[in-house]
Amino acid sequence: WNGYYADDEDRPCARIGPEFQAEVPEWTDITSESGSKWLGARIWPPSKENNDSNYLIERDPIGKGRQDSCGCHIPGSVECVRFHIITKQQKLILELGLAFYMWCFDTMGEGALQYWTDLELKKVNSLMVYPPTLSPSLLDEAKTILPSKSLAKVVSYYYNVTLLQYRGTQNRITPDEVDSDTDQFYGVDPTSEANTSQKPVLFSPKKRRQ
Repeated sequence: WNGYYADDEDRPCARIGPEFQAEVPEWTDITSESGSKWLGARIWPPSKENNDSNYLIERDPIGKGRQDSCGCHIPGSVECVRFHIITKQQKLILELGLAFYMWCFDTMGEGALQYWTDLELKKVNSLMVYPPTLSPSLLDEAKTILPSKSLAKVVSYYYNVTLLQYRGTQNRITPDEVDSDTDQFYGVDPTSEANTSQKPVLFSPKKRRQ
């Protein structure tokens, strides 16, 4: 504690004056008509006026804990995982209603595939390398062979489909040697041509660091 107060005393005092303090207007208790726009629009839960009779919430029972196994024929398989994802997704749709689509939850994961045709999928998959890397050169090439697709759609496909499928394969085949370093460009703008470094910044807890 002595060190704490000593450090506090060494700190410079805050300067006082119109050049150093923010000017806060006096409170008038008058609400501006445009002030509500900064609060955003309430989407969920719906208000009583907009409440639909189909608005349902199913609460999970307390005390059961996480279920480590299921009744699927091959637990942990691709079909098993997809089945449980769809089941949870349908439950979430019932609970959220239109908010599920307004928040673009329907485009998460493999839901992003609904915006791609078979020909476009063939083209975008030809760009993907393994281990996956979202490099500037990949994005530039995507602009050439997929002119109808925005950069956001290509990046969304990479993170929601390519990367998740690759992670799923790693988890099933080599769960003790999962390499998360391919999450490249973490915290870096992938569209910047000046950023050419692919130095990994994420590490798997089970991976040996060199």
